Amino acid sequence: MLLGQQVNGIVVDEITKMPIVNASVNASGITVLTSSTGSFQLNNVGFGETVIISHIGYQSYTFKHLVSRVDTLKILLKNESVA
Repeated sequence: MLLGQQVNGIVVDEITKMPIVNASVNASGITVLTSSTGSFQLNNVGFGETVIISHIGYQSYTFKHLVSRVDTLKILLKNESVA
């Protein structure tokens, strides 16, 4: 059995590059919220697992965890009003 990895990241507005506070980050039914700096840490995320990031007023962002090293991901969320 493979142990999951830690996924670290920061969630920011695509246009302003300002941190998005209290964005929801979910994997394996575990949800964490981003901090006042937009950062998050998820533990025990399995390889190939789907991670979903969402916040009211923004389009959700989904990706599969496919990296084998610990890096800080920078996630840019697009405002829902931007087509």
